[in-house]
Amino acid sequence: MGMFDYIYGNVKCPNCDNIFEFSEQVKWTNDPTLTSYKPGGYIDADDGEYDYATYVRPDLIGICPKCNEKWRLKAVIKNQKFLDLAIIEKYVPIDCKYGDSFIEYLHRKQKDIDEGLIVKIK
Repeated sequence: MGMFDYIYGNVKCPNCDNIFEFSEQVKWTNDPTLTSYKPGGYIDADDGEYDYATYVRPDLIGICPKCNEKWRLKAVIKNQKFLDLAIIEKYVPIDCKYGDSFIEYLHRKQKDIDEGLIVKIK
């Protein structure tokens, strides 16, 4: 099991304009030591936009307590500053996104890789 850090911040729901607090354990910081980070402060992480928590939880998902909509989020890091916790899009489970089963989704994803639409990292 290993250590993790904790990110949290306020997010405005695009559906109902409610502002709610989001929090999640993450393992993408450089040396996870149970530290809590919030937007505007220092964070021990490389520059980037992180839209996942850990390999076990592949999405950062915030749920508005007022309207119960689920949103995919990202944490934006630049120069070791936690700039923002932003909404990417409405969360739709992978197998429902295109009306596919999970197997159909994987076949479509492989087709995109074969056609060069997605670059596969080795």
